[in-house]
Amino acid sequence: MQKRNELKKLAGLFELSDKYGELQKALTHKSFYSQKHEHKSNSRYVFSGMYVFKGNTAAILHKYIIATGTQLQHFLGNLFKNKYLEEIFDKYCLNKIIRCGETFDYTSYKHIFVYGFLGFIAEYSNNEVLNNFILSNFLIGKEHLILNNPKAGSITVQCNYFSQILYSTNIVVESVPTTDTMNKFIVKTGSNIIAQAESKSFRYARKKALKMALNFMSEIVSKKYTQTEEYKIKKNKKNLLKLAEETRNKNIKEQKHREKVEKKKAENIIKRESQKKEAQLKDIKRREANKKAKIRKQEIKEFEEKRKRKIENMSVAKKRHLQDKQK
Repeated sequence: MQKRNELKKLAGLFELSDKYGELQKALTHKSFYSQKHEHKSNSRYVFSGMYVFKGNTAAILHKYIIATGTQLQHFLGNLFKNKYLEEIFDKYCLNKIIRCGETFDYTSYKHIFVYGFLGFIAEYSNNEVLNNFILSNFLIGKEHLILNNPKAGSITVQCNYFSQILYSTNIVVESVPTTDTMNKFIVKTGSNIIAQAESKSFRYARKKALKMALNFMSEIVSKKYTQTEEYKIKKNKKNLLKLAEETRNKNIKEQKHREKVEKKKAENIIKRESQKKEAQLKDIKRREANKKAKIRKQEIKEFEEKRKRKIENMSVAKKRHLQDKQK
């Protein structure tokens, strides 16, 4: 049951909660089954991850990265190195939900399960979810694998991404002649100037212009997206899920508090009953002790009276003899 919940939770990140069964298949190694049931394993999903998902990534690189074909080929190969695939394995905690044979050492084959996972995403997720996953897990933060200046390259890549969305073309950065002490850059898309900046520093002026262009375009895209019905539906859904989660947590907390109060009440009842029984036993012992003391006192009194009467009935000579003996 716990593994099923983990599968649904992970599939839900890609809006595919109803496909958790396929996700389980994508994370099931053939060693989990006997040889005749190997077709139930993730072999087709692994193939899809190795070629379909990688093809989607290659398409994004080809569209947005300015580089030669050889550079893009090396970049793509670097992105799918085992160490980066293992980072994805750990990031999404796949060790909790993978299935394999008891003697199979999955730690040496994490990349196989990740390819199955990527194949599942490539086959069922929509383009927006797929592209966001590729950007966040394979491109952002990996610019150093191809570009000489990671920071400048990163801004350029992001500017080209938003420029393609808004204007269907990449940006052009041009240096504009100014005075001898100043450097000026403009960022254009076609004939439209979207940002410009100047500074004494050549690099700073270029970087500033790119940042201004990036902020300008990303804000437009953000506003457009937040006004769509799709965004509103997702936001409402997210708010409802958050409210449901908060309500569930509140109910769990209240339930735990009630259980704690009930447990304390039960403990107090048991404690009072125990104290009551202990008090009753003490009272019985006290009564018995008082009764024994009363009987003992009565016996002493009767003995003294009996002795007194015995002395009174003695002769004078015996009384004198007794008195002499007591002296």
